[in-house]
Amino acid sequence: MEKKAAIKALFELYEQQITELCLISKIELGDDVIAEIQHLKEIINSNQQDPKDIKYGLMVVDPNQEGEMLDILHFVGYWEKPTKLDADSLRKELMIDKVFGLTEIAHSLDIVLAPDHIVEKYVKEIIASEEN
Repeated sequence: MEKKAAIKALFELYEQQITELCLISKIELGDDVIAEIQHLKEIINSNQQDPKDIKYGLMVVDPNQEGEMLDILHFVGYWEKPTKLDADSLRKELMIDKVFGLTEIAHSLDIVLAPDHIVEKYVKEIIASEEN
């Protein structure tokens, strides 16, 4: 394993353990801590990969929503095909991070692989928002 991959794996392990400890002990991280984590993750990821190269995505939908078309409540783009661990990690984040406004219902939401046309739509939106 190369050094960069090992560092990434270590940080992912730390993040997963912190998330699990928060869930188990019912402790919430402060908003300032969450904001700083997100900021640091953005800095780390901004130097590694370009949003236009996102090829996969996970979308969060409410299976209890009525109607034919389900609203996408949250989308996460990936450069590599997401795994079950990615989906589990996303669910844990939605359960504890109040920024998304889904903590109360996160346990009942579906997390599914986004079809290509949805990924393309969100990639365009991400690129457009970065240009502004």
